[in-house]
Amino acid sequence: MWDSPLYLEYITDERMGELARTTERARSLGRLQPSPPCGLRRRLARRLVSLGLHLDPQAAGPAVPNGRARLASR
Repeated sequence: MWDSPLYLEYITDERMGELARTTERARSLGRLQPSPPCGLRRRLARRLVSLGLHLDPQAAGPAVPNGRARLASR
């Protein structure tokens, strides 16, 4: 019985329907999630640039961990 074609087709249809419902639920949750906070992309881009400058010994100018230029000391 468990390996009959009719039973396997029924189980497959049930599983496909369950997966379709799960997919639709995930899609609707994705649409309802708030957008990332303002400036997140800019902040991440600045950090990547500062990391690149920090890792590149031939880059022009000193790099600091927070990505801001150092002020002249008195």
